[in-house]
Amino acid sequence: MKNILVLIDNSINSHHLALSAMNVALKIEANITLAHAAKKNSTEEAQQEFGVENLNEREGLDAIAYEVDIAVKKTGSLIKIYCLMYNGSVIDLLAEKTNDGEVYLVIIGSHQSGEWEKVMFKTQMQDILENIGCPLLVIPKQFIVKDIHQTIFAVDLSIGYKKALRYVVAFSAPFGADVLVNHISKLGFPEKPSEEDLYNEVNLNLDPNLPSVAFHSIRSTNVKTALLETIEMGKVDLLCLVHKNYNFLSGLFHRSVSKQLADNASVPIMVLQESL
Repeated sequence: MKNILVLIDNSINSHHLALSAMNVALKIEANITLAHAAKKNSTEEAQQEFGVENLNEREGLDAIAYEVDIAVKKTGSLIKIYCLMYNGSVIDLLAEKTNDGEVYLVIIGSHQSGEWEKVMFKTQMQDILENIGCPLLVIPKQFIVKDIHQTIFAVDLSIGYKKALRYVVAFSAPFGADVLVNHISKLGFPEKPSEEDLYNEVNLNLDPNLPSVAFHSIRSTNVKTALLETIEMGKVDLLCLVHKNYNFLSGLFHRSVSKQLADNASVPIMVLQESL
């Protein structure tokens, strides 16, 4: 069975993350691990203080897990809920737990509303993308994933995208969601190959047992703005992007538009590695 890892910090938003994970897990039939990472302390005295704080954090984690487990049992599902207290940083946790193929998806929440938290989130996001070994789903603050009707897979077709697309199609299928591939290019789609040829290319390597995907090329001099406009039009429930160092997505998380997408997006964003 698949495994979903959810990063919990025992904030109010943690309940929304846990419920989102439950709704996703019920659809794709996956077990859930609710994980809380606490930074290591260097001195024995600090470690003793950490132990007391750690106990309170564990109680909060267990309480969330208990609520989710009760909700799951009411559905009759056999998926399991686990807890993980990790003595280390979030980055350490992801590097250790997500690079062996055992974790199907990691779910995290976006930042809190303060300016300092926004800066920290952007910095941590880049570190996460460099260390995570599986797709990442970023849930907006106080958002609960329920149904997914439309998935947009935005990608520059010049990079490796086929494995990531297969993942997105397989993930979206249990929701009955339509998948639309948006070819992102400042120049728009080229005359050759034609848009029809690109559509055929996109669908060529997909599982024939799953629905085919639609194809659209974003014709805009500012691709980032076009993506934001797509989200704002309310025609997407999940936006999927492929991460590659120094490419379009890397720029998203370093420039002002990254703040709009990662910090203020009104829909969940899934980030997938090119090497998936």
